[in-house]
Amino acid sequence: MRRGIIAALAAVVVALGLAGLGARRLGQLRDAEAEARPKHGARRVKVITVEEAGSELELVLPATARAAQTTLLLPRATGTVTGLSVRIGAPVKKGQVLATIDAPDVQAQARSARARVAEATVSVDLARRNLARAERLEREGLGTPQATEDALQRQNSAQASLAAGQAEVARVSALVRYEKVVAPFDGVVSRRAIDDGATVVAGVTPLLEIAEDGPLRVELDVPQALAGLVREGTRVSVSPRGASAAVDGAVVRTAGSLDPVTRTLRVEIELPRQPDVLAGAYVNARLHVTRADRPLLVPAMALAPTGADVRVATLSPAHVVAWKTVTVVRDLGRDVELTGELQRGATIVLYPPPDLAEGELVDPVAR
Repeated sequence: MRRGIIAALAAVVVALGLAGLGARRLGQLRDAEAEARPKHGARRVKVITVEEAGSELELVLPATARAAQTTLLLPRATGTVTGLSVRIGAPVKKGQVLATIDAPDVQAQARSARARVAEATVSVDLARRNLARAERLEREGLGTPQATEDALQRQNSAQASLAAGQAEVARVSALVRYEKVVAPFDGVVSRRAIDDGATVVAGVTPLLEIAEDGPLRVELDVPQALAGLVREGTRVSVSPRGASAAVDGAVVRTAGSLDPVTRTLRVEIELPRQPDVLAGAYVNARLHVTRADRPLLVPAMALAPTGADVRVATLSPAHVVAWKTVTVVRDLGRDVELTGELQRGATIVLYPPPDLAEGELVDPVAR
C-alpha cells in the first residue's frame, strides 16, 4: 500500500517537472521569435528585385540524325529471290540491279497474254475478210444490209478483244521487268532483310533499305513555349554523344504547326556528312535564338504553387504584401523564367511563408 502511494507521488513530481520544462521551452521559442521581430511587430522576410532574362537564348534539345533520303524496297512480283548481289554497307548507284526475283506465275501470265493477243489478231483478220465479203455481196444484190451490219459488229468486237489482249501483255511485261530490283538513287545499303532463295510476296515482304550517302537530316521537337523563337536559318550546333567537337548547321524547315499530341514543333536541320555523326545517332542540338519579348528571371525559391496557379509575393514601397499570379515559361533549375502580373524591378519575397497574408505589413531584408 505504502509502495503504491510513493509511486503515485513520484509520477506526479515527474509530470510537474516535464510541464515546467515544456513551459520554459515554449517561453524560449517565444523570446527568440520576439527578438527576430522588429519593435513594430512585422515579420522579417528575405526579398530580391526582379530582373529580365537575357535576349540571347541557347536551347539544348535532344535530336536524331537521319539520312537525307531513305527508302525500303518491296518486291513488285511474287516469287523466289535469286542473284542477291549486295550486303549492308555496300554503295549502290541509281538503276543498279540489286536482286532478281524468279516469278514463274508472272512468266506464265506473260505467255498466256501473248497467246490471247495472237488469237485476237487472227479473229480480227477473219472479221475483216467477212466484212469485205458481206459488203461485196450487198453491192451485187446477193446480200442484205443486215448481214453487212452483223459483219461490222463482229469486226469491232474482235478489234476490242485485240486491244484488251495488248493491254494485258503490257501489264504483264511490266511485272516481268519488276523481276529485277534496282536502286532508286545513289546510296548505301543500310539494311538487308532477305537472302538468296527466300520466297517473297509482292508489296509485302521487305527486301532492302537504301540510305542516301550525303548530307544528314537532323530532326528535333521544340516545346510549344519556345516554338515561336525557331525559324528557318536559325543557327544550330549539333554534337553526338561522346564526341568533343560540334558540327555547325542551320534550320532548313519547320512543320509550321504543332503536333496536337505532344504540343511540339518538328524542326529539320541539314548537316554535311561527318565521320563522327552517323545516321540514326542520338545527338544534342544547341539552337541559338534571339527573343524580342524577354521574360522575367526570378529564383525558383520565390514561387508559391497554389492549386493550378503559381504565385509570388510582391512588396509595395510601404512593405505591404500583394500576391501576383505568374506563368512559368522555362525552368532553369535554380531560377525560372516567367510572365504574368509581375513587373521588372518589383520586389518579391523569397521563401514566402504559407501563412503570409495579402495586405500584411512585413520587414524586408535584402538577400
